[in-house]
Amino acid sequence: MKAEWTDFKALPTREKPAERVIILIHGGAFFSCQRKTHRGVAWRLAKYADARVLSIDYRLSPECSFPDPIAEVLNAYAYLIDPPHPKLPKYRPDQITLCGDSAGGNLATAAVLWIRDHPGRLPMPAGLIGLSPWLDLLGSQPSWLVNAPFDFLPNGSHDKRYVNADRSHYYVKSNQYLAHPLCSPLFNHELPNAPICPTFITVGTVERLRDEAIVFAYAQFPNSPISIDLLEDMPHVSQIFAGMEKLPRQSLKRVGAWVKLVCGPNRTIPSRKCTLLRNDRKVTALNVPNPMAIVEHSWQVVGKYGIARLTRENAEIQKGALEYGLSVGETRRKGSVLKAFTID
Repeated sequence: MKAEWTDFKALPTREKPAERVIILIHGGAFFSCQRKTHRGVAWRLAKYADARVLSIDYRLSPECSFPDPIAEVLNAYAYLIDPPHPKLPKYRPDQITLCGDSAGGNLATAAVLWIRDHPGRLPMPAGLIGLSPWLDLLGSQPSWLVNAPFDFLPNGSHDKRYVNADRSHYYVKSNQYLAHPLCSPLFNHELPNAPICPTFITVGTVERLRDEAIVFAYAQFPNSPISIDLLEDMPHVSQIFAGMEKLPRQSLKRVGAWVKLVCGPNRTIPSRKCTLLRNDRKVTALNVPNPMAIVEHSWQVVGKYGIARLTRENAEIQKGALEYGLSVGETRRKGSVLKAFTID
């Protein structure tokens, strides 16, 4: 497996190079991208978290399918806490955070859940970060339909060499794996006696994966230390636009501050909360006391217009989305994209 280090500052010493390490797992729907495509995100994370970032190239689908990429993430983690050579620096688990965007967020989450379910094999890392994590390969949540006009995520692949009636995605060899709790972590659940590490999720308010992130945190893991940042008007993995847009840049700064909080021997476990980051000049942060209301409202939209009408690319989907209040114009006139919900 190929990997590379990203450092924003000069290393103090080769023996003790950093107090914090982030393992960055790139997205790309499991079949595209690599560590090089995510260097912009990597160096910003290194800067804002004051950490070393290890970007890994896991094997891609369709040649490498579930669950093999999860094992490669675990191997990268094991490499840091138990290096194969005595001259390599050895890191403590409380120094390491797993971070992934989109499909990489899926793999990072699955790796943490595997560690939880196999006590004694690997220690739990300090934290988990999902940048628009892809937690539901079935696309079962309503934002997959409702937010389709505003996001760039496609409905799927139509490559007949690999995709057929029994295999709807490159990442799985058969559709029977799509609901597996490590393939689609949304279908995992909280274990009272086996907690996961502190988790920070960022997701755009107009992206298709929004609702699965909320359901994961507030329905499947209701008592776990999971925080969510909702980025107003932002599409999937908006952090890739951090060089051009203020809100994605501020999002990465908040991720960096969170990493500093959860790493180290004197780390702090952040309290659960959901925050809306407004797409305004100051990037105003507002508390969202009932995030599940967002998902419930999405289901109401699906019920009103019907799945068939929402999946057709015509004026009806635009009409439904406009009534939902997600267009840029609607946001500018009425303020928050979440105005339908109680925000204090």
